[in-house]
Parts: sequence; C-alpha cells; structure tokens
Amino acid sequence: MSWLEVLATPPKAGLPAVGDCIALEGPGRTVLGGAHTGQIIVDVADSKRRHAAFVNKAGIDHVLDLASSNGTFVNGVPVRGEVALHHGDIVEIAFGLVFRYFAHEETPVRGPRLEASIGDAPHDHGRWQVYVDWLLERGDPLGHRMAVGADGGDDDARWLGPMARPWRAGNLELTWRHGFIHTATFRSLEWENSPDTYWCLNRLFELELSRFLEELHVDLFTTHLERERPRFEKRARLVLENLRHAPRTLKAVTLGPVVEFEWTADLDRELTRLREERPRLETTRDTLVKRFSQLVLRDQVGGAHIDVTGEARVHRFGSESVTVTLGEWGIAWLERTGDSRLSTPFLVNGRPLRQARLMHGDVVEPAPGARFVVEVS
Repeated sequence: MSWLEVLATPPKAGLPAVGDCIALEGPGRTVLGGAHTGQIIVDVADSKRRHAAFVNKAGIDHVLDLASSNGTFVNGVPVRGEVALHHGDIVEIAFGLVFRYFAHEETPVRGPRLEASIGDAPHDHGRWQVYVDWLLERGDPLGHRMAVGADGGDDDARWLGPMARPWRAGNLELTWRHGFIHTATFRSLEWENSPDTYWCLNRLFELELSRFLEELHVDLFTTHLERERPRFEKRARLVLENLRHAPRTLKAVTLGPVVEFEWTADLDRELTRLREERPRLETTRDTLVKRFSQLVLRDQVGGAHIDVTGEARVHRFGSESVTVTLGEWGIAWLERTGDSRLSTPFLVNGRPLRQARLMHGDVVEPAPGARFVVEVS
C-alpha cells in the first residue's frame, strides 16, 4: 500500500492537517478536492472542487492535474497531464498544501551525538566524514546524500519538501555543504500568489537539511504593487521574530537591500534577544540591513549602461521594452511594459520572467542580443 503524508499546509487552512496520512488504495482513481467532490477532502483556498487525482497503473501510482487553475506540482515542477510517482516525491496542491509520497515503509537512522558534534564545529570535515560512514554502514539514504552531495534536481527537491517549489522557481537560492544547506537566500522574482515570507522561513527551518544552516538573506519584498506592503521596518521585525525557530548554527542574517531604512526600538529588541539566544550569531545593527544608494545595469555587449532611479523609465530593445524603477519603496523592479500576462518573458540569471526584483550580480537579458549585469553600491 502507498500513501501520502501531509508535510505542510498554507496559512489558515482547514483539512487536512500536518502529519495526516492518506492511503492510496486499489487500482481506481482517488480524487482530491473540496467537500462532496472527492475521496480526499481538502479545505484550502485556491484549490478546485476537483483539483487532482491519483491513479494506479500496473502497480505504479500517478498524479493527474484536473485542469486546476492553481496547479499541481511534483518536486516543484508543474504537472502536465499525469506524472508517475516515485518514493519520496513531493506533491504540492495549489499554494502550500504539500504531501510526501511513500511507496513503502522507511525508518530513518540518525545519530544525535554525531549530529551535535557537527553542530559544534560545522567546518570540521572529519566530523562530517564520521557521520557519513556511520550512516552508510546502516544503509540510510542520508548517508549517500552526504557522500555525493546535492544533485540540483529531484533528489534535492525531495529533501526540500515544502521548499521544493520556491527552490525550483528561483525564489530560494541555496549553497550546499555535504548535502546539507549551508546558506539560503529568499528573493523576489516572479513570485505568484504564494505563501508569505514568514511561512517559507518556518518551513525552511523545519527541514532536516537546514540543521547546519549558517547564513540567511531575506529579500523582504514579494510584490511591487502600491499600498500592498507594510513598512520595511515592520517586515524586518517579523523576520527576526520568526528566527526564533532557526538552527543554532546560524551565524549571519541580512535583509534588504533597501535605500531608506529607520532603525526602530522593536528591531533593536528583537535583534538583542536573538543574539542572546544564539551566541554564534555575528549580525549587528550595522550589518543586519543591506543598504544601497545607486543601482546600475552594466551593459555587456557594447551598449549604454542604465542608471536606475525612482522614476519609472521605459527602455526599448527592438520590438521589446521593459520598465525599470526604484519606485517609492526604494527597491529595484524590472517588468515588461504593458500587460505582463500577455508579454514575452525576459531572462534573469537564465530564468524566464515577466517581472523581477533585481539584486547585485544578476544577469538580465531583456531581449535577444541585450545583456546587463546588475551593480548595486
């Protein structure tokens, strides 16, 4: 018998609950949807009455998206038609309802003392090797992952669980160490109507792979729409509040970048508390928020550079055009001119997008033959 285990639910969701297990039995179709429409009942915003189905074909489970408006994803990749499931796959319904697929029982083997030893000295390669050998001797999959490292594909996605989709979308950038997450950056690209920053932070901290996380950067803005964002200072405080759940190995936290910022008593209190709880944390008032005064798109193919200002300016590249601005909030925003839903995407770091929050070092290709590198100072 195979089954689904609920790993995460979106904020304010009803059924199912985290930890619930749902059996997939028999050769027939199991429909996931709202009340009175499916065998698996979900009470989650953005899911259809009949959202997805699971069907067994020749002993192999498949998931089908039933023409839902908000999609079904396997390991962070949209389901087109149907997809065969493999043990450990991550299935996400709409935004934030996340399951892990089990084809068979598994009993993870862990060595708490060995893990604590790594946590005490995460840069000591010998401690990692001892734990790798210990896990390999017991045949645990984590040992193999630690030995070979991240694969940049489905194995990473399966271990990332609820974070597989934002990772695939480029909203979560990671560096790895012995198969575990070393540094993490939450950034705004073409962020959909998805779970908020704080939900994502908590799901990240729940991951086994985050146990030895050392550096975290959070780009707080996930939309450029006016009047839809609280003050940067308020969001910064909320991030610090959510860091109570971060691993004890965390050494550095940065937020931004932003042009204008006012240090508040709430921020001071939260940062002081955080440093008291985590003696390894090196972040100070001077390093928490990344500020900048100038942002330039440096041309790489012999054209003119673009200075980004608070005024929205349209730049044309043949038949294509983009609007770039710092806006009233002091954040660098790039988008296709006109209705972005109908426009062709541009590329940021090779990823096709129609709107993007720019960060230092990004490679932007607004049209074929045009290429810029973002420089923040």
